Amino acid sequence: MFYITFLPERKSIPAEKNKTILDIAFDNDIVIEHTCGGVCSCTSCVILIKKGVEYFNNISEQELYQLKKSEFYSSRARLACNCKIVSDPKENILIEIPPIINKEEL
Repeated sequence: MFYITFLPERKSIPAEKNKTILDIAFDNDIVIEHTCGGVCSCTSCVILIKKGVEYFNNISEQELYQLKKSEFYSSRARLACNCKIVSDPKENILIEIPPIINKEEL
């Protein structure tokens, strides 16, 4: 069995295939902001996949559109509400939950 470790909490939980990262986090008391309720209409649930990106589904056009609006946009950025493990991991996965930045304070 392989695990997902969430940073910065350093909490490791079993990787579950075909569930979104948002659902996995929610089921395991890991807080990921999700202002829109997990329907891919904001960027509040952005995560950074530090290790294991190859085990996840492809990015949809809607997710890519939303990610491009995020200050964390990169090849490792995903929205937790749309990001699913679709193949059996061969190693542990490492995910970082970036700090919430209030854009009005910038």
